[in-house]
Amino acid sequence: MMLSMSVKRRRRVGYYGWALLFLAPALVGMVVFSIWPMVTALINSFANYNLIADTRTWVGFDNYTQALFKDVTWYKSLQVTLLYVLMKLFVQTPIALGLAMVVQRPFRGVGLVRGAIYAPVVTAWVIVSVLWKQMFQQSFGIINSFLAIFGIERVEWLADVNHALIAITITSIWKDLGFVMIIFLTGLQVIPEVYYEAAAVDGANVIDKFIKITLPLLQRTTLFIVVITTISAFQVYTPVYIMTQGGPQDATKVVTYYIFQRGFLYLDMGYASTLSILLFILLLVISLGQMRLLRSDLEY
Repeated sequence: MMLSMSVKRRRRVGYYGWALLFLAPALVGMVVFSIWPMVTALINSFANYNLIADTRTWVGFDNYTQALFKDVTWYKSLQVTLLYVLMKLFVQTPIALGLAMVVQRPFRGVGLVRGAIYAPVVTAWVIVSVLWKQMFQQSFGIINSFLAIFGIERVEWLADVNHALIAITITSIWKDLGFVMIIFLTGLQVIPEVYYEAAAVDGANVIDKFIKITLPLLQRTTLFIVVITTISAFQVYTPVYIMTQGGPQDATKVVTYYIFQRGFLYLDMGYASTLSILLFILLLVISLGQMRLLRSDLEY
């Protein structure tokens, strides 16, 4: 009996050993590229750390005090970022859901349509940003040329305080729309068809089915999309850097671009690390709040 238990124990240890061996590359990568940078940022947030001189002067919570009570630019960048997040959420989500419902049913060329919508997702952000920067160009950009057909004056999209952030948002929505559509499409395909058939027997029309069946049963999918979109939107950087560099007049200076400026332009990596930690805490609080608001106990 003891021998049998010993053999089982060795076999179990062997299974765990092989599992850890196969997981080792991923675990090492996570420690090196995720966990260790976070720990380093936390340590640096309590110091004045010059990136070039590689010198640290410990200042305790002075960086946090400055960010929370003295840094007007930090709060301005937060305001810009929140506006961008809200515009992206409230525009992208319903459009993606509508597209998912269109391509849900099979028709000739549906695969081509799905692929065309999803193609921007796998396109590099740098390429997308350069492309849309040219499209938003005032004199010869294709967007202003299209608007001119209808007699609309040419807009200084990237040089106007009132339009620059809208241009960034449009670019971001075009880039990520296919991903959100695919998630919604997955959620739609797991809703049992019998629910719609029973509703049709009861005389429900298309709108009734959408409001009383589709939306409630997509609540978990919508929660996932809202949380992922919010986190992704708060981390927007590349289109801002390439298209506007935070301008005009800081109208597109989002949080990540401000952190980049403090760390790599002003060489104040300690303060940049403080802003990164605050952003992490803010995202954690917002995500937990969203999950609590949109949480659903529905099962199907």
